[in-house]
Amino acid sequence: MSKEIKKVLIEVDELTGIIQNIIKNEIESCFESNRFGKEFADEIWSRKEVAEFLDITPEKVSDWVKQGKIPFKQFGREYKFKKSEIVGLFKMKNR
Repeated sequence: MSKEIKKVLIEVDELTGIIQNIIKNEIESCFESNRFGKEFADEIWSRKEVAEFLDITPEKVSDWVKQGKIPFKQFGREYKFKKSEIVGLFKMKNR
């Protein structure tokens, strides 16, 4: 039984992007599943905790969620936020 061999051409930049996405997804998976240990686990914040950290109202946090200005995950009717992503918003703006 012979196997068919096919060649695929791909530009180096496209291949680099694909590899970067694979690595990023694998690292995120490791952090979320605590494969790196508990010391690397990210804090998960509620809408109220984000509001307290940013010194705004929880309603304002909800507005930002609806406007796509702040990263979140939704579980039922609740919004959850990763501390690192909230803090990261300000690191990116200060560059």
